[in-house]
Amino acid sequence: MQSPATFPLFYLPPVGYFSALNAHDFNFIIERFEHFPKQTYRNRAKIASPNGSLDLYVPVVKGSKVHTVYKDVKISYDFKWQRLHWLSLQTSYLSLIHI
Repeated sequence: MQSPATFPLFYLPPVGYFSALNAHDFNFIIERFEHFPKQTYRNRAKIASPNGSLDLYVPVVKGSKVHTVYKDVKISYDFKWQRLHWLSLQTSYLSLIHI
C-alpha cells in the first residue's frame, strides 16, 4: 500500500489541490504542525464572480514571531468577513444550474 501524501492546509483550495488528492486516491494527511507562511494562498481564495475574479481572504492576527505555527494563528473578527464571504459565494454561485 502506498504511504499517504502530505498536503498543506488551505482556506478554499484551488481545483488543482483536489486533482492532486484524487491522484493519491484520497490517501492523504493534512500537515498540522506547519508554519503559517505569509503572503500565500493559505488564508486566501479566488472565486469567479459575475464581475470577474474576486479575492476573498481570512484576516489573521499573528504574534510578533515570524514563524508562527498554524495552531497558534488566530483569526481576526474585527469585521464581519464571514458574512461578506457568504454573500459573495451566494451572489456568485446561487444562480448556477444544478445538475
